[in-house]
Amino acid sequence: MSRQSSTGVLVDVHKLNLPMKIALAFSLKRTVPYLLDCRTKNDGSDVSCVNGIRCIYAIQIYIGHKMLFTFFYPVINRTAIMRQLMGHDYSMFFGATLNSIDTFVLMSGLLVSFNGFQQLSAGRSFNIPLMYLKRYMKFMPLYLMIVLVIRDIFPYILRNPHNISLLDERYQHCENIWKTLTYTSNVDSLNEMCHPVSHQVVTDYQMYLLSPFLVLFLWHYKATAFKVVSLAMAAICVYSGWVIYSKNLVAVAYHGIAFDLAIESVDHMYLNPIHRLPPYIVGVLLGYVLHHYKTRPIKLSQLQLILGHILAAIAAYYSYFWLWRCAKKGYQYNAMEMAIYKAVHPFLWGFVLCWIIFICYTGQTKTLNKYLSLTPFVFFSKISYAFYIYQAVDITLQLHVQRLPTYLHPLNVMDTAPLGKILFHSILFTLIFCLPVNLIEKHLKSPKGI
Repeated sequence: MSRQSSTGVLVDVHKLNLPMKIALAFSLKRTVPYLLDCRTKNDGSDVSCVNGIRCIYAIQIYIGHKMLFTFFYPVINRTAIMRQLMGHDYSMFFGATLNSIDTFVLMSGLLVSFNGFQQLSAGRSFNIPLMYLKRYMKFMPLYLMIVLVIRDIFPYILRNPHNISLLDERYQHCENIWKTLTYTSNVDSLNEMCHPVSHQVVTDYQMYLLSPFLVLFLWHYKATAFKVVSLAMAAICVYSGWVIYSKNLVAVAYHGIAFDLAIESVDHMYLNPIHRLPPYIVGVLLGYVLHHYKTRPIKLSQLQLILGHILAAIAAYYSYFWLWRCAKKGYQYNAMEMAIYKAVHPFLWGFVLCWIIFICYTGQTKTLNKYLSLTPFVFFSKISYAFYIYQAVDITLQLHVQRLPTYLHPLNVMDTAPLGKILFHSILFTLIFCLPVNLIEKHLKSPKGI
């Protein structure tokens, strides 16, 4: 491969030394085409339908964050707006946060497992320390940049009489930068984390530490390992339900919930990787199943498809609306129903996602697979990490510049101007921090260069 230098001389990239090749990975001439390449593979080596699922639930999480930050805005009609957002059955689409978060946890386990089985099938063994290092470097650059901006820049650009205690506390919690560097910031409460939304990144890395051993266990012992891992997941689900019941925590935000109770529940259920494991394990098991049917293609009968669709629809309904009474004013907390919901939820929502991904991947529903694999969804998948990790920063800045009380409408949570700004920065950060790491990895794996 040759490139033309600024002097007009053609340079053979393959003959450049290692530092120069790594430097080229940060060139926009390389990262922009890589970002815009949204082709999907049809040879069974790509689970392309996850792109659409990822986009849909990333937007849902964004709306949830916007609704959450409404508590801190100087809003004239705060009580009325919260009643509109949280006092109806449809609000369970946002109140049942387990669905949106578990979706990303499951897909993370799925992709790690699916790619791992492909690697083992090709005769390549696992270099586990290198896998950990690659995963660390995949997310750390942008994550560290966000934390440094919050710690070192926010105190200056946001320092004025309007500054609120929420932001002051955030600066102070960013002093322990080593917790960011070691993916251990979840040892603190959500209120004490430097960048609270990063809890998903932190717990994902901690669960990833277990994934090579799960994949190898399934690879060597197959059906026996599948049963053992499934039983372990069921045991964790029961344990999570018991924690909810014994500590009087919540699995779903209900109408009138105390803020302290919500934070305490998040600390136990979202920051503890043990309680995040069930959907991750479901994803790992799904990766095993997809790999199995890649080598042994099947065609489901019409009756099997209809039955699967019905069961998935029922599971989806109960995943969202099992605790529909939580959205009603006057709801009385019931620890037992919260515990049962938490214990059963990974099976319900896991089945919904597994069914959709399975029928798409195995070609049972080409229309749905084609829709979920559309080019805009593939493009968004490439910027989804930056979109997730940056959005809270932008929402915080919006909170700061809102200096006068305002009247808020429910549709304001989907204001396209802030969303467009977040998308722009997500693309920019992906080009600067994320894609160069991918290109460097490709270069180090291939002797032909970048």
